[in-house]
Amino acid sequence: MAASGSVVIMMGARYLGKIRDLLVSMDYRKPVVVIENGTRPDQNVSFFRQPLDITAEYANSPALIVTGQIINLREVGRKDEDKIRN
Repeated sequence: MAASGSVVIMMGARYLGKIRDLLVSMDYRKPVVVIENGTRPDQNVSFFRQPLDITAEYANSPALIVTGQIINLREVGRKDEDKIRN
């Protein structure tokens, strides 16, 4: 994985623990976000500073797992989030 790259894993909910273990074994220290039920009223977003901080073995499906520097841009879209959801 490129040092400056970002990765999006779709439908990886049941493999969250394995993905965490792989990233930790690579000494990967970039932030990770797990988005469960994206765009739904029951959406849940969990932010982690690095893979080592993930304690769950799985996430509720459907889930999107995002890692890399792109996560640092999350504040850019927050102001328009209500417009996007409605």
